[in-house]
Amino acid sequence: MVEEPGPIGHGTPASGTGSDISKAMRDFAINSQINLSALKALGCDSTAANTGKDRGCVKKTRGSSKKICSHLNELPLRKLITKLDGPTSGRNSFSGPLGKSLKKCEEEPVVQCAKIECSPLPEVDQSDLSSNQKYLREIWEAVASGICPESLAVRDPGNLSNARWLTLANRLMRSYVAKYPSPELFKLPEFIVKVFVPSWFSIKSQPSITCASRLFFGMIQRSRYLENNLKKIVDDTLQWNGFMAHPENILVGMLLDSRPSIRTLAVKRIQEAREKDTGRLPSFVPPRIQFDAQDYVDMVNWEKTVVTPPLLLAHINLEELREITASGKSDRKEFKIPCHTQAVERVVKEVTRAATKVCGEDERHRFILSAI
Repeated sequence: MVEEPGPIGHGTPASGTGSDISKAMRDFAINSQINLSALKALGCDSTAANTGKDRGCVKKTRGSSKKICSHLNELPLRKLITKLDGPTSGRNSFSGPLGKSLKKCEEEPVVQCAKIECSPLPEVDQSDLSSNQKYLREIWEAVASGICPESLAVRDPGNLSNARWLTLANRLMRSYVAKYPSPELFKLPEFIVKVFVPSWFSIKSQPSITCASRLFFGMIQRSRYLENNLKKIVDDTLQWNGFMAHPENILVGMLLDSRPSIRTLAVKRIQEAREKDTGRLPSFVPPRIQFDAQDYVDMVNWEKTVVTPPLLLAHINLEELREITASGKSDRKEFKIPCHTQAVERVVKEVTRAATKVCGEDERHRFILSAI
């Protein structure tokens, strides 16, 4: 359980079902005297136990299910690796020849690799990057230019782990600069360079929920270069996890769009949705995505999609929404909610480490706070 920017505690569900996870969250909130009705958003990854429309944790938690922030950038990469090389075969191993070769890729000498054309990455604060994240940016630059400096070639790309797909991307690109690429070896680094890394740094540079739909649309646009069979794999993955293409999230983004006409349209659609609202908590499921859209506001067919008023904006009246529309800016906390769950990922790592050192939730929590 994380209240940005840090942990407030953790619980142990009786099982991995949505009902038990929801119960553990409620018990934790009661014991910690946290008012669940005051929650603005509920962030999680998009596994079915969390986001299932009938039995998922978000659905079971009901009143607190204001918004789902899905961390999905790694999922298309996972699917493509399975298609091109084979599935995982353990906690940190793969069944295919390429995956098996990644464990010691940093020991291989660098060759003159073919550079992969791509657009520049967005700027981010380098001091806010971990060593693995800095390596990701530098090895991306090496592959994009076709030149890998010796100082980078001898560095550690990070441990190979099926729970750390960023370091897997590091190792795939490190392997690419050490081999004359086969078609499979080329396709995966190409996707990493053109889609995975730009999407990762775009999320890092624009972490607000107001940017979520645009970031999701950016992933779609970047992947259009793929051949049809691989593009279908990516599209199916994005469709299944397309919560950021939900009309509620799109409307939140439209409200602070740089274009006045889009902001005005957002208020109009929010007003219409509120007038039709039945008061029942809707099922928050991904809509049918229009992958050929030219703008994030057109990712859904508004005429054929049930548009519900954004619950994140439920406490903001139309007059204030129009004021926000006029300026295109707002200091409200709702708009500062992150569009990713990186803080949770960090704490999961700390909880896991604490569990190897001490016993009991109280002791683990004290250990985590001390470590942080």
